[in-house]
Amino acid sequence: MKLILLRTYIHLTSGGFLMHALFKQAFSDYIIHFHVYRDYFECHEIMEDAWKQKSQFTKQDPEVALIMLATAMYHLRRHNKRGTHTLLKKTIQLLKINKTFLSEYLDISILIEQITDIQKYLTYYPITLPVIEAIDIKNYYEPTQAIIHKHKLRDRTEVIQARNMALHNKYPIQDTPDDTHQGDKTE
Repeated sequence: MKLILLRTYIHLTSGGFLMHALFKQAFSDYIIHFHVYRDYFECHEIMEDAWKQKSQFTKQDPEVALIMLATAMYHLRRHNKRGTHTLLKKTIQLLKINKTFLSEYLDISILIEQITDIQKYLTYYPITLPVIEAIDIKNYYEPTQAIIHKHKLRDRTEVIQARNMALHNKYPIQDTPDDTHQGDKTE
């Protein structure tokens, strides 16, 4: 009994269990948004959040492959063929790198075939990801214009303010007048 508890403790603290639990929940949400709503922008957000919750993350992680796939589908639907081609190429590379981990969730060979077919024509059509474990998806919705053009329609006030603040901190505006400026000096 102690040995089992010790192994469980080591597994939990090493991040393996936690990583799989976080990924599994994010993956379920990702699949629902990918298949039901075809909201690829939200798929990107979901997987990026899961990716950044990890204690250590790199651009080679399995989450990044799914982020890139969703982003590619988003761009393809908006007729950005160049961006789509680049993203799909990188997606295939990352799927191959992460095949062992992702094979618990997706049939990677079939997914790579689907991506290769998309690359041939670069015409948008909704794909069904080859999910290993059944996820209950009850409805299919046509994406609205708000979903198709989500990045253009969202409120970016906070992002713009944060960028301006960062820029201001990097290059602060001098509040003092230039020494060469004489102005109205009355003595």
